[in-house]
Amino acid sequence: MQCKRLAVAAITAVLLAAIFVSGCGRGNFVTINGDKVTKDEFYTRLERTMIPDGRGGVGQAGPLVLDKIITEKIWEQIAKDKRVYPSEQQVNRKIEFQKKHGNLAATLSQQGLTLDEYKKLVRAQLAMFNVITKDTRVPESEIREAYDRNKGKPPITQLEQTKIGAIICYSEPKIRKAYDRLKQGMDFGTVASTMSEDDASRQNKGEIGWVWIGRPGVPSVLTETASKLKINDYGEPFSLKENGKVVQWVILRALDRRPKVTVSFEDMREEIREALAMAKAQRQANIPGMLQEKLKTSRIEIHSPKYKGYEKAIERAKKPATRPSAK
Repeated sequence: MQCKRLAVAAITAVLLAAIFVSGCGRGNFVTINGDKVTKDEFYTRLERTMIPDGRGGVGQAGPLVLDKIITEKIWEQIAKDKRVYPSEQQVNRKIEFQKKHGNLAATLSQQGLTLDEYKKLVRAQLAMFNVITKDTRVPESEIREAYDRNKGKPPITQLEQTKIGAIICYSEPKIRKAYDRLKQGMDFGTVASTMSEDDASRQNKGEIGWVWIGRPGVPSVLTETASKLKINDYGEPFSLKENGKVVQWVILRALDRRPKVTVSFEDMREEIREALAMAKAQRQANIPGMLQEKLKTSRIEIHSPKYKGYEKAIERAKKPATRPSAK
């Protein structure tokens, strides 16, 4: 058993599969020019897709996500044993913070989750947090000091954001053709849906989402263009480069804008307290040991024949790691 967080891509892929597949019955999942792909075929391929394992390697999606689900359940059960299981109030506070200061709607949309499904993930994370930080105290003075020290930086100060639409092509002639259609009066969403060569920009009539102006890691040409556009206006085509080579041509449209804001101390207090408490606790707590202790007395049954071999991995995880003796 591994306690490290798996890549978001793994969780998202399997959750999306569960949502989509659940409504398909046992019939066809998709038909391409008359050729049928069954639900079982799709799901088997998805389970075997190789993804990052969170430890610098790769592994099949099915076993990695099964590992994560079991680990989350173990943490929830430990939290119940220690009487620190997350309350509905604690979960709702986290959700409300993300609604007010984050982008909860976009998160749910991107991960294909309902609010109730997302709450389950939050509850599992909080269960682990509550167990690890059970005896950790953070003085109010430390919370205030951390707030003042980090004021002006994310997440306390949220940079200006622009909601963008985009048409993305892989050649200059194609993007110029798209630009000509816009100049002729064709609707931006229609051009994006029919001419964009990037899946993300072709969907939802080109709507991409919010970008932070000046945030590290976001190409400066993109944020500079987005910040200069008036709402509902689009700009001229520009290129995005990687290692000096043009990889994409882009036309941006500004859909909405949020000004730079600083989150109040009252709203940030609990978020900062949690971050400081976790940092302190991780220096002292034997986190793998907590999991292993509960795992030793846990009965975990794998009912799918595909994953019967995983039970051996669980049994190995129950045994303490042996260190070579010093000679």
